[in-house]
Amino acid sequence: FSINRLPQELGKTGVMSGIRLTPGGTARRLLTTPQVTNLERLTHLAQKRRKVDQLLSHEGSPLERSGSWLAQIQDLTRGMETQQIAEVLYQLGHQYHESGQPHLAVEVFRRLVRDCPDHDLTPAAYLYLIQCHASGEVAWQQRVQQQPVVRQGQSRSAAEQKKELLKQQEQASTGDQNPATAGQPGIVNRAPETPADVASSGRDSVQQDNWLAQAIDVGKQMQRLYPQVYSEPTVRFPLATTARKRGLTRDADRLYHLLMTQAADQNWWTCAQTEVWLTHRRNVAPKPTVICPQATEKPFLDGRLDDACWQTARPARLVTDVADDNPWPAEVMFSGDDQFLYLAVRCRKAAAASYKQVVQPRSRDADLSRHDRVDLWLDIDRDYQTYYRLTVDYRGGTAEACWGDRSWNPDWFVATAEDEQYWIVEAAIAWNQLAGNRPGPQDAWAVAVQRVIPGVGFQSWTQPASVAAPGERCGLLLFR
Repeated sequence: FSINRLPQELGKTGVMSGIRLTPGGTARRLLTTPQVTNLERLTHLAQKRRKVDQLLSHEGSPLERSGSWLAQIQDLTRGMETQQIAEVLYQLGHQYHESGQPHLAVEVFRRLVRDCPDHDLTPAAYLYLIQCHASGEVAWQQRVQQQPVVRQGQSRSAAEQKKELLKQQEQASTGDQNPATAGQPGIVNRAPETPADVASSGRDSVQQDNWLAQAIDVGKQMQRLYPQVYSEPTVRFPLATTARKRGLTRDADRLYHLLMTQAADQNWWTCAQTEVWLTHRRNVAPKPTVICPQATEKPFLDGRLDDACWQTARPARLVTDVADDNPWPAEVMFSGDDQFLYLAVRCRKAAAASYKQVVQPRSRDADLSRHDRVDLWLDIDRDYQTYYRLTVDYRGGTAEACWGDRSWNPDWFVATAEDEQYWIVEAAIAWNQLAGNRPGPQDAWAVAVQRVIPGVGFQSWTQPASVAAPGERCGLLLFR
């Protein structure tokens, strides 16, 4: 408490009341000349910023259809302060990314690091550029988009593939199976549309190498300007992956060994150790592994899992951190042939969860948040930063994303079946939707599988289980 000993009413209105300070005295602030401001100019800039923000947040804007805004960005930001320019560029870059236009996002983030070198968002822009240029998933999708899609007059093998799987799904939806799933529309999302000529060519190889080389160049800039951020595993690992893909084995090994000696996170240490293990494959793998064997014949997609490929596949179990999921176990299996990657998921129903059937046709990227579901994460080049995400729930509802880009809509087949105790998913996705040809017998992808039962629990194949993107916690999918 305080005691007021000042005469009369002084001190009752505030602690400092009654104290006289002479203007210009040592106890007063230095007087400064107010800055002359142009109120009209400030008003104009405020209006422009509001207009830019409205355009960026407007659904269905030209941003989603073309790169027209990229040509206008200089006019849109003219006269703005550096702080505002950086924020606008950062927001625009992420919107380009989320609308499936990473090449335009790269252009925007390059402008950000060039025009706003000292801004707090600049390191994040550098990080995006490195991860984007290093990403095998982004590179493949860019390559597919540049190829013409053949809708008619497909090659014989592609047409036969399409016809065969359509026939299988037709039979599965009308045959003798669980009445809960029989006859449901939408068992096939869409028939595959095979990109014409996805085989590697000399020109494609040069373009790919140039794309990867830009990750190295950006990394050198980041090392010079932001050495502390550059030392983070989220930067160094994509750079090591880039060096490995370019055949720069010594550079990649050097970065992996640096991570093994400097990484504070055990998961990143394991990632680096795994890359060394993959070179020789001696002893036990540092990460959990699951095998994708060669299928001798295509599975019949009906959710029964009685096909030959599933009899030889070894299941990987999904568990919780505290092992409290014995009443509702789950497991996943992989298989593949020259055309498709096959996935099987078998989950016991949780007593506290709701399993209501929905007979309406399935749609792209449905809201699955209220349903028992499984997420599959595929990282085809093991950079542990970018990935494909395929989600399916017990009804057969699906959602897809490529490194957060929900506009990625691959063609894949999904069949579901269930009884009183279990729900099962059997799915097939063509290799040309993910990476081109089937990976070779010595290839490995990073993979994670997670199950979410709303209000009940969360399971994961790799530990520690977390609802966040698995990233460095992924295991290995080994091809045989």
